[in-house]
Amino acid sequence: MPITYIIIAINVIISLWAFSNIKHPLVFRRHLFIPSEVAKGQNLIGILLSNFSHADIWHLIFNMMTLFFFGPVVEQYLGNQILTIYALSGIVALGLIYILKKNNPLYRVLGASGSITGILFAAIVLRPEMSIYFMI
Repeated sequence: MPITYIIIAINVIISLWAFSNIKHPLVFRRHLFIPSEVAKGQNLIGILLSNFSHADIWHLIFNMMTLFFFGPVVEQYLGNQILTIYALSGIVALGLIYILKKNNPLYRVLGASGSITGILFAAIVLRPEMSIYFMI
């Protein structure tokens, strides 16, 4: 089974778990990356879960469609290194957010967009000649 599909499955499972916890703020909070809390050594699980959780079904669908179309391109060229691209992209995105927002207690991050963007741009670098079509 392609690694891309495993990443998609993990995203869907964790996002559905997050959706089921939305009415329970203390439980749902675990899915958020809150830089000011991380600076205090709190809610460290949010660093991981925020890279797989999504705000709503459309956020999840858009990110997973992007991963579905561009992940196989990266996987074709780099094999299981797609996991490294996914993880490092998420870490860099959250690291930058942490540096910029660690003193703002109201700032929260939810979603795999940093990791997905890394996959998207890796696909563009690896296959710059590929065509992209938008259906509206």
